[in-house]
Amino acid sequence: MKITRKGVFETNSSSTHAMAIVPDEEYKKMKADHSLWYHPEYGLKTKEEASKLIPEEDQKYLTDDEDGGSWPLYDNGWFNYEEWHSDLEQDEHEYTSAHGDKIHIICAYGYD
Repeated sequence: MKITRKGVFETNSSSTHAMAIVPDEEYKKMKADHSLWYHPEYGLKTKEEASKLIPEEDQKYLTDDEDGGSWPLYDNGWFNYEEWHSDLEQDEHEYTSAHGDKIHIICAYGYD
């Protein structure tokens, strides 16, 4: 397997796979506030904070149109809990480590 993007599992399959591992505290915030976005490297941010962390050439596409202008965030590794996998099959799992840390694994998968 060739690694092309940091922190991303990719295959040459025709199907789509996405997975996020989110700490319990951030998961609860994300569920409660639909305007929050999550990135594995940056954690939870508001849309405004997240938009400042994407490349400058993509920032011009962030608008307040009907889709929320969210596609540049998606393309740059961000996801909004309610939107990131709406067209895909979904699955969630909750785990607690031996040390008591609770995490949530959010998965989405489907075909082109």
